Amino acid sequence: EFTDGTTWTHPEGGLFLWLTFPKVSRPARSSINALKNVAGVLGEFFYPTTKSDRHMRINYSNMPDDRIKEGIRRMGEALREVAAGK
Repeated sequence: EFTDGTTWTHPEGGLFLWLTFPKVSRPARSSINALKNVAGVLGEFFYPTTKSDRHMRINYSNMPDDRIKEGIRRMGEALREVAAGK
């Protein structure tokens, strides 16, 4: 669902995925949540001294599989829109 260049962790435990996006502008990135109503925390809040605008932490512990799949679909749609300059 995500654009080329997006990577994510493959956790063996825990409750979160860490996403790394292709380089796009910060305002566009912050709109990913707002545009598609998917909860996540931008990665910049996890760096004590360096701001990173290419990461997001998402939680997958409290949703059924169908809602997780829909959230991923929405995020992918938002990433494609941002990449297309929409």
